[in-house]
Amino acid sequence: MKIIAVKMSGLELKDLETTGLAWKQIDEFAAEVNSISVNLNDLYQLGDERGIDFLPVPHAQPPKLALFDMDSTLVAGEVINQLAALKNCEPEITLITNRAMNGEIDFDESLRLRLSHLQDITTEELSTIHSKLPLNPGAKELISAFKKLGIKNYIASGGFDFFAKKLASDLEMDGCFSNQLEMIDGKTTGKVIGEIINAKKKKEILITKAQEYGISLQETIAIGDGANDLEMIQAAGFGIAYHAKPIVKEKSPLRLSHNPLHTLLYLWEK
Repeated sequence: MKIIAVKMSGLELKDLETTGLAWKQIDEFAAEVNSISVNLNDLYQLGDERGIDFLPVPHAQPPKLALFDMDSTLVAGEVINQLAALKNCEPEITLITNRAMNGEIDFDESLRLRLSHLQDITTEELSTIHSKLPLNPGAKELISAFKKLGIKNYIASGGFDFFAKKLASDLEMDGCFSNQLEMIDGKTTGKVIGEIINAKKKKEILITKAQEYGISLQETIAIGDGANDLEMIQAAGFGIAYHAKPIVKEKSPLRLSHNPLHTLLYLWEK
């Protein structure tokens, strides 16, 4: 198995001495090794101590399609918490969000519960929130590089269409899938229209888009941080838990826990 070690603040081979593996330096930020007997959990523990990400390369098939979660993946934090701040109901929303993202309660029901607190938010207020959304480090660089490599990029989000559409446009992505906020007279009603984008639906989107492009699932990437991302992460050829909740890291093929999103480009270094 090929494994890549990355530390974007600077990686030295001495950082890896305790692994007992024969690492080869790629550049000042990364090294690689081929090993048939390695305990990934030991590497992950070392990585947590030293800020190193260890990326086992599952296969050599180049990717052609990428699905990104939005909240806490492409953008920092959860948009719904900013909506909650407008309505002064942060504690209630945060509790429900955390329980859902950790897989403790059903996502569909949690979304309905959260939205019930978020009525009468205006389009202007939504636009103000979008204008202040910070991208996570490396998000713009990763998507730009993917585009140059010919990879199609989509958002698959349990968040809201108002933000996902604007973000996909800002980053010149190929499209987005997200929950449609019901708006009446320019204000939120506290409901969504149509099918909820949950874990099962995200996986369906991945499979459907792969079929549309005539590619195998091995040629896909799925990146997310929460429990509702797990099904698409596990189905993708490159399934990545990004700065994720513990349950997601444990069950994902790949994890990026310490470095920016464009660190993932090392998976396809020649």
